[in-house]
Amino acid sequence: MRRALIALSIAMLIVAAVLLYEAHSMTNYSFSYINARTCSDLLSSIIVNPLNESLVNRAMGRYPISAQVTVSALNGSTIISYGHYIPVTPLTSSGVLPPSGEVVILGPGACMYTGSNYTITLRLGLWVNAFYAGIIGAALIFAGFAMLIAADKAKDEEEEE
Repeated sequence: MRRALIALSIAMLIVAAVLLYEAHSMTNYSFSYINARTCSDLLSSIIVNPLNESLVNRAMGRYPISAQVTVSALNGSTIISYGHYIPVTPLTSSGVLPPSGEVVILGPGACMYTGSNYTITLRLGLWVNAFYAGIIGAALIFAGFAMLIAADKAKDEEEEE
């Protein structure tokens, strides 16, 4: 049983290392797309119909990032908000709405379009797959070391008998 625990813990640690490397690679790849150009490109495809979530999902399929779209009335009340993102860049507020029909860059990961009766705010974030791979990798590291400790305790118990 002790050898099986050791073998399983080593396998878990190897898988954890691979997952953490993949998370690092995916994070770097995702960061290269969190910029004003990507934000304005996505926003231009959303402007056509900002209430159509499937249109946004199709546009998002082209980029390894997460995004959240918020459509608000000019008085500040939220009409609809969908999507989710993992923030990685600070968001700066403009304070003053731009003239109608213009896109304003709020930061490296956010931009806003002002229509005649509404605003569309798009926030970009880290690719969700990178986040999940990192979390699973970290969990496997802890589990792998816990199994090594269990194997060591099993060895001690065998020696006592």
